[in-house]
Order: sequence, then structure tokens, then C-alpha cells
Amino acid sequence: MADPKHRLSHPAPAPADYQSPVLEIEGARAPATAPARGLSTGSLAVETADSHDPYMRIPESDRKRLPGQRTDLRKLSAWIKMMRSLEGAKKRDRGDG
Repeated sequence: MADPKHRLSHPAPAPADYQSPVLEIEGARAPATAPARGLSTGSLAVETADSHDPYMRIPESDRKRLPGQRTDLRKLSAWIKMMRSLEGAKKRDRGDG
């Protein structure tokens, strides 16, 4: 049996003439009439000009090259030379310490 002082109490009902406040979201459009069935979100629809579809972007690696177009490996070669020089500098610094 539960302790009487720990019993849940329900609030008194609201007076008959009480009107609850109407809550609105600032800047929201008036609600559209909902269709009978479907995936429409009514007034919460996203404007197509403002939306971003990540699936529409084609990654650079998937883009097709023109036939005969060669890959420029100069940047890769420069990066490899830079990494080799950094590794050499690290080895020299360890040897000095």
C-alpha cells in the first residue's frame, strides 16, 4: 500500500470560461490545407531554391576525362619530394639531439 503523502494529486479542472493561449511560430506561413494522403508537409515544405541536395553533386573522382587527356602528376611529385625532405630533416634532428 502506498504512503498517502506520496499519492499523486491531479490539478483542478480549468474554469468553463477559460481560453488557452494560441501559440504561433514567428515568420511561419499560414498552414496549407492538407491533402487526403501523401508525403506533403504542408506549410513546412522546403523551397527548392534554398535546398541543397548532396546526391546531385558529382565527386571529382567520378568525373570522366576526355579521351587523350593526361593526368598532371607534377603536384603529386612535388608533395612526395616535400615529404621526403621533411622525413630527412626529422632524422637529422634526432641525430643531433
